[in-house]
Amino acid sequence: MTQALDDLTPGRRRPSAAELFRRTQFTGEKLRNFRHLDPERTLAGDTGAALLSRMVALAEAHQVRQRALQPDAVKSRVLTASTLLANLASLALNRVDDTRFLAVSFNRNAYANTPLSLSAMSLLRDAMLANGLIEGSAGGQRVRADDSYFGWLTRMRATPALRTIFADCGIGYASIRRTVGNVLILRDRKAGVSSEPPIDVEMTRQTLASMNKRIEAARIELPQDAWAGVTPGVIDAMHLDDEDRAPAGDLVGKSLVRLFKYDWRQGGRLYGGWWMSLPKRERKLLTIDGEAVAELDYGQLHPSILYARTHEELDGDAYTVGDWTSPAMRELGKTTFARMLNTTTSDGEPRAIQMAEGDADKLPPGVTWEDYLHAFQRKLAPISEWFWIGEGLRLQREDSDVAVSVLEAMNKHGIVTLPVHDSFIVQDNYRHLLRTAMIGAYREKFYYHPIIKEASLRVDNLLKMHREKGRGTRRGHN
Repeated sequence: MTQALDDLTPGRRRPSAAELFRRTQFTGEKLRNFRHLDPERTLAGDTGAALLSRMVALAEAHQVRQRALQPDAVKSRVLTASTLLANLASLALNRVDDTRFLAVSFNRNAYANTPLSLSAMSLLRDAMLANGLIEGSAGGQRVRADDSYFGWLTRMRATPALRTIFADCGIGYASIRRTVGNVLILRDRKAGVSSEPPIDVEMTRQTLASMNKRIEAARIELPQDAWAGVTPGVIDAMHLDDEDRAPAGDLVGKSLVRLFKYDWRQGGRLYGGWWMSLPKRERKLLTIDGEAVAELDYGQLHPSILYARTHEELDGDAYTVGDWTSPAMRELGKTTFARMLNTTTSDGEPRAIQMAEGDADKLPPGVTWEDYLHAFQRKLAPISEWFWIGEGLRLQREDSDVAVSVLEAMNKHGIVTLPVHDSFIVQDNYRHLLRTAMIGAYREKFYYHPIIKEASLRVDNLLKMHREKGRGTRRGHN
């Protein structure tokens, strides 16, 4: 705080944001652990209002030139402050990893056609830096070896001083609101593709909006002991750098969006719910309004869909070959299938896949990678025409249509349903209704009977395991 008072001394040059950020040094590895600013998060309630008032006053006190703002500018400053603080508080409150940085752009183009203000964001950044409330790294540009430029965004996170202010104001998850303006999103739109969804996609908007209202009103919780099984390492292994999937522990993320890629025929899966980022084992410990849950999922969904296209029903396990049925070999089959499905070759013809790290350890003694790959591709010959052409995103469109149909059916019964791509979570006493809805949605689209699985792991045993783990690690937990 001494530095902040010195900075305000008349006649003294104020340090730049870059200079203030240099007070603390962070490695590139730490700075890569970040989330982008979510413009749909704002502060809410009396606690949010108290924090907002305090920080807007701090920013105004830091301002060098004091002049009256136009009403629209005042509104934009308040909204910008509310958005920035809500994002910083969300990261600080995260139940799994509260060390993430917030990535914020200070490029004017990023604020065009938005209600947020670059000048207000810059003022808030400088005021909080000067008062020791945020730490991180300034953004900028660097030059590659080929003389091209690349930029990186400013990274910031709450310091202990700002976290103390959060606590003083009573900031919790109820203090943060996330309002989804559009539940149908098209990323990386191709040239010539309309930004407006086709009628069949548009008709799913109401289903998502209705389910979002039910989810928002529900109390979705994970027992305290179960959080011991949700670690940053688990999250990293699940590749949760996807900005459209709320990370585990970010309990603000409850609203579903349907995300398409390139055009309206690709992608379309549901994202946004924090439960999606939980490991499957921990998801079984969720409660909805205090009630235990059941999770049912479509087994071998993409292989089943492809076989349905050939007017055949999948027989057996698509991910295993012959006697190679160990869990490790089945996992290898799943990852190999996904690579064949999502890789595009220039002529659409099969190619030899290079082993990924760890693949060799899964192979039985005496079996080479070439032997395995040849046998695996031979087994899946009936559906081979859809390999090597990037069919994965188009399959996601089909499985997402089924998922939305399941939500529509559950909406009619007024039942909160949490989707996780090809699986669904409901209160345990609604599992039979869910199974019926899943069978109906699949048969309506593909005509065959789906494979539906339900995990049999006992919840009481899992909780006991987490309690034992927690007793061993809680002493060192922050």
